[in-house]
Amino acid sequence: MQWLGVLVLLALPAAFVLKGNSAHLAAASAAGGARPLSAREAVAQDMVNRALLAIATQQLGRNCVLSAFQAALKAKGGIPLDLHVDELIAPSPYAHHNDSINCTIALTDYTEENGPLAYVPGSHKYMGAPMGREGWDQREKVLVRKGSAIIWPRSTWHGAFTGTQPGLRMSLIVVYARPHMRTLEDYRDDVTPELLAKHPPRFAKLMGRHISYGWKH
Repeated sequence: MQWLGVLVLLALPAAFVLKGNSAHLAAASAAGGARPLSAREAVAQDMVNRALLAIATQQLGRNCVLSAFQAALKAKGGIPLDLHVDELIAPSPYAHHNDSINCTIALTDYTEENGPLAYVPGSHKYMGAPMGREGWDQREKVLVRKGSAIIWPRSTWHGAFTGTQPGLRMSLIVVYARPHMRTLEDYRDDVTPELLAKHPPRFAKLMGRHISYGWKH
């Protein structure tokens, strides 16, 4: 896959490039320089990003929640990241609808040399995880400019190639999920009233505040 635009959709019902507004997200997140990235601060500022929420809503419904918000750094060397899926609990075959999607935001360019994302086209239709080296001969590289958002459903086979040049490939990994799914990180019980008051009601939903399950006796 060659250089693509701002928002790249892999293995969703329509494969196309959408010019969104995710570039400001990368710039805002990188502006902190050496200061450690606070996931809570970044969530508060950027998780109502219109481009990402439009895709998340179309795929998962308006009640979708934030499952994870993480930074990822990839250095030179090492072995390629094995092909895998983002479904960690449910057995195969997976549901035909998407229960979660991965939105990876490139904070640096994804190049041939810095170990770009690998994926297998059409693998989301297999509804299961790869076994051993299955799919390795079908891997394609995702090469994008910084500020791009690469989005795929949980069932897509993906990994990464080995980096061959010095430096870091940096990304933000944002996972949205349907409200009945167990989230990777606990935002509902962690978000503060002050933070909720600063943002529109949609932000509270992303934090899972509309979910009443998990009550205590």
